[in-house]
Amino acid sequence: MRHGPALRQMAVLAVFAGVMPAGLVPAGAEPDPGSCLERGADAPLIAVKGPDALGRFFDREGQGYVVTDIHLPGDRQSGLESMQPFHAAPSGPPDRWGMRPAWIFAGPDGAGLLQAALLREGDALLQPDTGSDDCLEALRAAEWTARRSAKGLWQDPVPLYGANRPDSMAAAEGSYILAFGRLVSLGKTRSTRYLNFGRHWKTDFTVSWQVSLDPLVESHLQRSGVSLEALGGQLIEVRGIVEMRDGPHIELTHPAQLRVYQTQERPL
Repeated sequence: MRHGPALRQMAVLAVFAGVMPAGLVPAGAEPDPGSCLERGADAPLIAVKGPDALGRFFDREGQGYVVTDIHLPGDRQSGLESMQPFHAAPSGPPDRWGMRPAWIFAGPDGAGLLQAALLREGDALLQPDTGSDDCLEALRAAEWTARRSAKGLWQDPVPLYGANRPDSMAAAEGSYILAFGRLVSLGKTRSTRYLNFGRHWKTDFTVSWQVSLDPLVESHLQRSGVSLEALGGQLIEVRGIVEMRDGPHIELTHPAQLRVYQTQERPL
């Protein structure tokens, strides 16, 4: 995985944006990762073996499972075998390759959520997919533990890019990254919504999503007390795979890929 600018660059961005020291997640106890299981779910956990070289787990019938809601770089998968045994709780239907997304529980009593452990140690990044709002907040809190402590992937240089530095994001094309900056403007066509982080779309960083996702994005933003139409000028963090479409670009498929910073918050 390619990493972003040094911490000092983000500090300059924070000062430029008027952000003072504060946390991404309110102080206090970390939310319960058990919120990731569906309420009322009574299906037993499924014993699985793994992971294989691609990070997949398999039950004894051969059904495969992928670790949902995190991005786990290949060089961070070593050592997971020591956390056995593993159990899977499916969180969605099989994908086109027949693999089911799942919450993976580790240890003899199956009490430890693997996703939370990897995020907490800085071995993975949150990648919203099947989790509920409460679940994703719990996982975001686990990730913030590593961010705050500069552990794993959060050692300098960090995987966080300044939206005002599109040249550095271009070098990370194809990688899963986080980008942070002040939104300059919003745009919309019949089918697509755009967030522009600069005035020159040919070279500046842009985020987009399908208009059909608008209701979910609006609901997600309301949790932060912000409306979609009021995003202009806000300090925003976006996560996803960066592509080059003229300038660097991230396409949202889940509303929790977008986060609006509150007053007094900072990225690191």
